[in-house]
Amino acid sequence: MEIRPATESDVSTVKGIAERSWEQDYPEFVSRETIDDTVEDWYAEGKLRDVVDADDAEIFVADDGGAIVGFAHVVWDVSEGDILRLYVAPDYRRQGVGTHLLASVRDELFGRGVERIRAMVLAENELGNAFYEEHGFERSEENETQVGDERHPETVYSLQRVKTGTSQ
Repeated sequence: MEIRPATESDVSTVKGIAERSWEQDYPEFVSRETIDDTVEDWYAEGKLRDVVDADDAEIFVADDGGAIVGFAHVVWDVSEGDILRLYVAPDYRRQGVGTHLLASVRDELFGRGVERIRAMVLAENELGNAFYEEHGFERSEENETQVGDERHPETVYSLQRVKTGTSQ
């Protein structure tokens, strides 16, 4: 499996993965109308194309022999990177895709000099929260986020870059 920056030709597939993920992961606590509206807003193809072309943001895709099976949307500045979203297509979950995607994104951000990576997850998303905890992220804050017309609690996780010592 290859983790690579998304191209414009990947945009519609990324949107489809987001839509299927939201439909499967959030129906108990986010209304169907809100899911539809959020996917159309957050994953509008024009917005995704802007991210593909940005200098301080990227969508990384998990490419399994030509099939895009997951993605991570990240932004960064000089010292901090944020994983805004990380989704794996429902049919490809529990196969290590998310772990591989997260490790690649982590290495990419730390390689760019970022000192801390944050990841945001809706508090009700038990699977997403467990995923980041299993990969060494620590809960660092609780926020509220707007999803369509609804407000939802959000957990923010952080991972600090480990600095290697130098011999004197």
